[in-house]
Amino acid sequence: MTTEQDIKKYIVNRLKAAKYTVPASETKEGFNKPAVFVTVYPSSITRINTDLEQVTDSVEIRYYPRNKTNEECALTAQKMRKLFMYSTLDISDRHFTIETMDLEIEDRVLYVFFDLEYTHAIEQDDDYDIAEILEMEGA
Repeated sequence: MTTEQDIKKYIVNRLKAAKYTVPASETKEGFNKPAVFVTVYPSSITRINTDLEQVTDSVEIRYYPRNKTNEECALTAQKMRKLFMYSTLDISDRHFTIETMDLEIEDRVLYVFFDLEYTHAIEQDDDYDIAEILEMEGA
C-alpha cells in the first residue's frame, strides 16, 4: 500500500539525486540556500465501496533560491517540470504520471504543486468477537 510517507521519500530522493538540498520539513529558519522543502498530504479521499477508496495526495515543493531572484525561480521551475512531469514516478508498487503541475512565484519563492491519484484497499479493522457456540435452527 502506498502512503504519503512513501511519496515524500521518493520526491525527496529524486530532488537530492538532482543535487538539490532538502532540509527537514520542520526547519523554519537558519537553512542554507538554495533549499527545497517537500510536503505531501491527502487532499481528497472518496470511498468507492466497502473495500476500496480513491485517494488524491497533493505534493507541494517550495524552492528558496540562493539569490532571491524571480529569474532563478523561473529557471528552477523549468528544471522541476523536467524532473517530475516527463517521466514516470515509480513509488512503491505504483507508477504515476503527472498530468497537471501548478507553478507560482511569490515573494521570490517558487511553489510547485501537483496531485497523485490512486485507488487502494481500505484497511479493515479485525476487531470482532469470535463465536464460541454456533446455534442453527431449521425447519
